[in-house]
Amino acid sequence: MPTFGASITGFVREDDLDVIRTVNGIPSGQALTDAYMTVKASGGSTIFQKHITTAAVAGQGQITDDGSGDGIAGVRFELVGGPGQDTTQLTAGTAFNYDIQVNTGAGKRYTPETGTITTNEQYTVGV
Repeated sequence: MPTFGASITGFVREDDLDVIRTVNGIPSGQALTDAYMTVKASGGSTIFQKHITTAAVAGQGQITDDGSGDGIAGVRFELVGGPGQDTTQLTAGTAFNYDIQVNTGAGKRYTPETGTITTNEQYTVGV
């Protein structure tokens, strides 16, 4: 079942954050081949997008379980902090929309989660 209206909070702007999710309901005989996490402003412009596959890529993440065995997959998106990086682009206290979309080897596309992501302000800068 998809999760709509999820909320990612409790971290500081410019910090690193791993978004780890379980994706249920992968159809029998199929496996995840790639997945996306897209963060957008309220006006619809894309702030950043992460694209992952079964290969681990630093600063992007990985499909940690393709779901082919039991229909339950695992994904990890690596949101990067630091000057000019992912979480630095999020204005503290502002809710940005995001979704997670997955694709299978059979060409099927599913959106298991949508919601908002909100950071807290950082106070230590440039250390």
